[in-house]
Amino acid sequence: MIREVSEGLIRVSIGSLALLDLVSLNMKYKPTTLYMLQYSPYGCLARCSFCSQSFSSRVSKKYLSRITWYSVKLSSIVEKLIDKKKLFKRICFQTILKKYFIQETVGIMEYLREQNIELPVSIATTPVSKYYLEKLYDLGVDYLGVGLDTATPILFIKHGKPYTWSVYMEFIENALEIFGEKHVYVHLIVGLGEDSLELYSLMEKLINIGCNIALFPYTSIDKRSPLVDLRYYRSTQIIRYFLQKNYKLEEIVEDGIVKRELIEEIISNLDKYYEIFITTGCPHCNRPYYTENPKGPFYNIYGNDHFEEYKRRLIEELKQLSKFNR
Repeated sequence: MIREVSEGLIRVSIGSLALLDLVSLNMKYKPTTLYMLQYSPYGCLARCSFCSQSFSSRVSKKYLSRITWYSVKLSSIVEKLIDKKKLFKRICFQTILKKYFIQETVGIMEYLREQNIELPVSIATTPVSKYYLEKLYDLGVDYLGVGLDTATPILFIKHGKPYTWSVYMEFIENALEIFGEKHVYVHLIVGLGEDSLELYSLMEKLINIGCNIALFPYTSIDKRSPLVDLRYYRSTQIIRYFLQKNYKLEEIVEDGIVKRELIEEIISNLDKYYEIFITTGCPHCNRPYYTENPKGPFYNIYGNDHFEEYKRRLIEELKQLSKFNR
């Protein structure tokens, strides 16, 4: 399996390829994680309505969200990575649904370790058995991403997610048991038709059982631009941050919206609260331009330098949110 996967194809984000000197690209903000995506010429067998990798999507499989992902031999990536691994702080490998996808994922991890690639690794996957979770953990995978994506069981079905809501919830619990508290990131897409309180309540539930939350704005798979109200996304970022600081939802929200005095506290002390708006995900995941046009607005901030550059605009966005919440 190791030899087989080494000569097989994977997809790699254009920003990661640029850092590896495999493509030419000007990047103001560079990825700090090497982003890899499991390969199939047909995409993923799941039929998620919001994903260009979905088997039912007519969008080219070289796209995921706004980003181009080129197919490259895994051995070619590893060869470059051996010389340039100091440019990355983490590897993120995202699976797709296809035949033997989890066996291939394990084989890829075994190959990376055989080649002395010791970078921390995150795996984002659909539900798999505890046996495979333990195999990945033993191979040094320290964080697991779970694309629950939707906020309710009804939306889960509406948007064509694979398996069932209850299967995902059991999988999340199994992952927590193996990887530990705060080492399981549940991915949630903001703006898939949920009521805001449904989303906020789900975040509270997941955080209370030990999960972290990674937020993504709903991004059009054809126009490749965010389709969610920026004020709603800022509110969700604020609520996620304070829930993870052990606040209760009722301490943050009143009548379904973030308390105005809390927003004004953030505006007055923005340097203290900048982490609210930084890209959420595994350590060192910044996802430059994954969901945002390089011209902005930036739903996620990519790091300290980006925050300093965007601070003035962020203050104006928060002032608009404060007015909206009166």
